[in-house]
Amino acid sequence: MADNFSTLQELQVKITGKVQGVFFRQTIKAWAVELHLQGFVRNEPDGSVVVCAQGERSALETLLKRCYDGPGSARVDQVQSNWHRASTPYSSFTMY
Repeated sequence: MADNFSTLQELQVKITGKVQGVFFRQTIKAWAVELHLQGFVRNEPDGSVVVCAQGERSALETLLKRCYDGPGSARVDQVQSNWHRASTPYSSFTMY
């Protein structure tokens, strides 16, 4: 994790396709914990999955690459991502 909170990177991702009911959130959370990231993942009413993750840029890039595949039973149609400097740090990674 970044030593200086002001340089903490944040990645926001919206994933569409067959991404609900296929253990996508659980997989994202496991990857985030493995990569020492903080933030959250949640299902959206439109059928997409949204991820907000904070941490080292290289770890976030790894997570983003993995979002294009997801777990084996998922079908990813589109991945939209935005990068920011984190304004408020998360203390853990939560699945909603």
